[in-house]
Amino acid sequence: PRTLRQAFGMSAEDAQAIHVYRKPLAERIVIWLLFRFGWALVLLAVVLLSGCADDVHAYAAAQADLADAIADAAKEAGGQP
Repeated sequence: PRTLRQAFGMSAEDAQAIHVYRKPLAERIVIWLLFRFGWALVLLAVVLLSGCADDVHAYAAAQADLADAIADAAKEAGGQP
């Protein structure tokens, strides 16, 4: 063989692993998803860590109390039982 490509099937540049390495498909997909939807993860972390998630339960409880109050008021006014 007259050249390194003929002798080893690759040039000197191709023999450097950093030039030919590709990350595994699963890792590339995870990285793509993080870059594509990372804003949603940040938003979710802010909501969960700031205590806004607790407000959701309080809001649901307030709505249930309001529904009970409306039902009680309707009973007292002689409306539907």
